[in-house]
Amino acid sequence: HDVAEKLLLRAYKEDPSNFWALADLAECYASSARPAAERRRLAESRVAELRSRFPRHPSLHGVLVGIERELSRADPAE
Repeated sequence: HDVAEKLLLRAYKEDPSNFWALADLAECYASSARPAAERRRLAESRVAELRSRFPRHPSLHGVLVGIERELSRADPAE
């Protein structure tokens, strides 16, 4: 996840209009092995940005559903 996060951050910084770079970054945060609260904190700002910058993107709903599914899973230690 660390390498993926670094690459996705670079892709997003190079092209902030790239929906998939931002969506994949949010999914990366949501699906990481970090504790649930940290995963949520990291992903929520990206989710808010997705909603505000790409409200009519045809894949937005499916991406948000997948992110929420990842965020709702329990911490591995629980």
